[in-house]
Amino acid sequence: MKSQLASPGDSTKDASIPWPKSNEVVELGVLTIDKTVPDSLEAQKKLLFLPGQLIEGIEPSDDPLIGVRDGAYAVFRAAIRESNILQTERSQALVVVGGRFRR
Repeated sequence: MKSQLASPGDSTKDASIPWPKSNEVVELGVLTIDKTVPDSLEAQKKLLFLPGQLIEGIEPSDDPLIGVRDGAYAVFRAAIRESNILQTERSQALVVVGGRFRR
């Protein structure tokens, strides 16, 4: 796993502005998946990714969308539970359009 580091003057508040390719890239380590759970689809339904939920020692960036994403992901998760929308294949994506789900 690798990460590109910000340089002085790089915007961390606007994800639409790319950083220069010359910025340093550091290796963070290797992620090894050595087993799966018996019922992966059921286990995935219990997960909720929140970018603002950080472990001790990790500080959030000044990206103003972190809080917005946390709220949006939680609303999306609740809507899926209420609607009993099941994703049976990874290639099937759900997109929120005007407050409604579209496949």
